[in-house]
Amino acid sequence: MPVGARGECRFDLAENGECSLLFTNAALMTAERELGTTFPGIIRQLEGTNLSLTNCRTLVRIGMETARRENHEARGSYTDADAQKVLDQVGYFNVTVALTAAIMMVFNFGRYQQKTEAKQDDANPPA
Repeated sequence: MPVGARGECRFDLAENGECSLLFTNAALMTAERELGTTFPGIIRQLEGTNLSLTNCRTLVRIGMETARRENHEARGSYTDADAQKVLDQVGYFNVTVALTAAIMMVFNFGRYQQKTEAKQDDANPPA
């Protein structure tokens, strides 16, 4: 099972099946490059519901493509048109809520583990 900073969301596309989006640090570096902003900048856009439809579509495509590669799907790369179909079927609001949750999983990776380890260290000081 893959480990590391990861966030995933899935959309039920009815007769078109299920669509998975996967975000990793590498996927978010691609998003930074394509969107011309930083990882925290992407989060600010999502949290403030200030994400353009174009940027939303780009994040969907990047997430779909990362999931495709991870799952070794035997198909060509996803395009903006594929992502647009998901956005049209699921809706902007639902997509941005799911994107926010998945991307925050990557952002928060290790944060809670470190706090737990610190509490354990405090409870068991060296002799």
